[in-house]
Amino acid sequence: MSKNLIKYKIGKYFRIKRLKIIKKIINKIFEQKGSVNIIDIGGSELYWELVEDNFLESRNVKITLLNLCNYNVINKNIFTYAKGNGCALKFDENEFDLSFSNSVIEHVGSYHNMIKFADEIKRVAKIFYCQTPNIWFPLEAHSWFPYFQIMPDPLKFYLVTKFNLGYYTRQENDIDAIKIVTDAKLLSKNLLFSFFKKKGKIINEKFLFFNKSLIITNGL
Repeated sequence: MSKNLIKYKIGKYFRIKRLKIIKKIINKIFEQKGSVNIIDIGGSELYWELVEDNFLESRNVKITLLNLCNYNVINKNIFTYAKGNGCALKFDENEFDLSFSNSVIEHVGSYHNMIKFADEIKRVAKIFYCQTPNIWFPLEAHSWFPYFQIMPDPLKFYLVTKFNLGYYTRQENDIDAIKIVTDAKLLSKNLLFSFFKKKGKIINEKFLFFNKSLIITNGL
């Protein structure tokens, strides 16, 4: 079995587990108001393909996909697209029932940006859900290299210019290598909880004996 197939299967396994939580939140909202309006910050239709269309349609779910880049929506019965920055959303307070973010907050740059991102997730919806890889999980989530996330930048730079690492291909251009080195800034449980002003509940996503990812939500 190829490494890419293994990564896909592991990723799919955890997405299905996370979607059980999301479906529970959707059901809760639907029971209260008969429809569910979601903003998926940094997401795409691909993530939601593991949810049966009839589940989303039967709960009258509408999902706004927000990204920095242009995106063409395929299933227009459920999805719409909005271009924007998750750190400065152009939506009103509580405009959505649920704000959702999967593996995005670690990519927004500085801790200051992460705080703004968390504030926006909380501002635009009554219920929020945010997932991010755990900094203390032995295999870094993007490079699949042991403790890549806590290595000094010069060592990261050396590795990404010499090897293919997980989702990162070997870089021959120094500027592209620097982009990879600074691509993701992983969080601990305490930092994530602090960025959300200690609101909501942290769920530990387990793999073997380790916390692989962290989920914070006020929807359960």
